Amino acid sequence: MSSMRVCVISASLGAYDREWPWAEQIVSANVEIEIHRLNDSSFPLRSKAMTPALQCAIPKMLGWQLFPDCDVYFWLDASVALTRGHEITLWLATLKDSEILLFNHPERNSVREEYEFVKAKLESKNKYLTERYQHEWLDEQFQYLVQNGSLWDTSLYASTAFIYRPTPNNKRAFSDWWWHKSRFLLHDQLALP
Repeated sequence: MSSMRVCVISASLGAYDREWPWAEQIVSANVEIEIHRLNDSSFPLRSKAMTPALQCAIPKMLGWQLFPDCDVYFWLDASVALTRGHEITLWLATLKDSEILLFNHPERNSVREEYEFVKAKLESKNKYLTERYQHEWLDEQFQYLVQNGSLWDTSLYASTAFIYRPTPNNKRAFSDWWWHKSRFLLHDQLALP
């Protein structure tokens, strides 16, 4: 049986997210794990070109370009911890032969619901969302999705953690996701579906 190379990626840049300690991951003998927990030292800030929050999206959405030749990529926001030592094994078993494994958003069920939620929070000056997304192009992104027929409004995913294979479909989708984030809005959820 050939071995599977799994690339686990997380990034905490510019103190945007607090980085949590991780438990050592226990995997089967045919799984090789490559871990990249990026920070300001290992992935220096491009302060003339982008904010730390936008720069974190490069390894999140384009990890397959930064760390090529892996079979599976596993993204975790820096605010999430691997605490039990077997999460990667569990996720690989759940992924099976699929191209991607995403989690449903825990609170909302559609892009429209997320758009309306974020818009209302920004209008009410919610501190958390205002600090992150004030002056971003929320309305423009939503209108773009509606007008271009790319509003997939039957699902909403949490982008905090996901696992995928670097298939041509995923590479195109993640490149498009990066374009949305850099073009319109730092918020991930509207463009992910």
